Amino acid sequence: MKDTQRTELNFDPILAFEIEQKNGQGEDASVCLADPKSRAALIACLDGCGGSGAKKYPDADNWTGARIASYSCGRALVEWYERNAIGKLGLQDYPAETIAQSLAQAMRENIDVMKSKVSPAPERMVVSSMIRPFPTTLSCALVSKQENGLRGLFLWAGDSRGFVLTKDGLTQVTADDLKDHLDPFDNIEQDGVLSNVISAKPFTVNARDVLLTEPCLVLTATDGCFSYFRTPMEFEYTILETLAKAKSLSEWKSTLMKRIGAVASDDYTMEVLSVGFDTFDQLKAYFYPTLTRFWAAYGKRISESRSREELRAIWDAYKLFYLRTQI
Repeated sequence: MKDTQRTELNFDPILAFEIEQKNGQGEDASVCLADPKSRAALIACLDGCGGSGAKKYPDADNWTGARIASYSCGRALVEWYERNAIGKLGLQDYPAETIAQSLAQAMRENIDVMKSKVSPAPERMVVSSMIRPFPTTLSCALVSKQENGLRGLFLWAGDSRGFVLTKDGLTQVTADDLKDHLDPFDNIEQDGVLSNVISAKPFTVNARDVLLTEPCLVLTATDGCFSYFRTPMEFEYTILETLAKAKSLSEWKSTLMKRIGAVASDDYTMEVLSVGFDTFDQLKAYFYPTLTRFWAAYGKRISESRSREELRAIWDAYKLFYLRTQI
């Protein structure tokens, strides 16, 4: 491994997939803008909310509002990134809240344009407090070079998530926007109601900064990737185990997609950015001890657990690191 105290951490997009449950009807979208020679990179996943956004629009090839929203907001994200020359200039010292407000404004302007193009006339519209026209979640990770490492800025709305995987394990950096404030363990069973998503109604874009000073993986994912495992812990185990067994990057991607697809009942989308690695073998070797420690501390106990109470006890220990940016 390189000495990361003296050598600038490189970043590189290494893995991405966007899987539809029904061909041609998927409501997920993804973005990757990551030239290793630039000062910044962006990965993002969006999940159109098919419940409140189920209305179809004949003027948009009969797409649902949810599908229109995720795809259109993905394009707006690219335009915002390029308009602000983030790849060339990086994030500099702009406060996270200022960047989040700028992105939120770009999303609002995009939604307004969509409405003007595909919405029916006002007198034909059915208004309901439960409906959010053109709804989509967003999880975006911006990685920007700076003197003391890399700045990782996570921007999100809804329950698509952003993560950092270090040698010590997986951390969920984002916090789901839920009305009942369920933690990730309880939310798997209770499927909490979203309190905030990008849409034609008022919304906010959340922001959280992390400093990246060691090799790691930065991930964004829609809820189809992680919400169908029994516990949040099994999402990390699936990432680590498939990585350890793969002989190549393409094999890792294929196996990871199959493992998630075996449990998912929704579209599932992921983007992964590597930080500080030059080869796949280097990446594998770096995270193998992480897998070993995970199995010793949690994996064996999870495999032997027979009740939700036993799993909760494991979760209570696991979450101290997994949710450390939120506690």
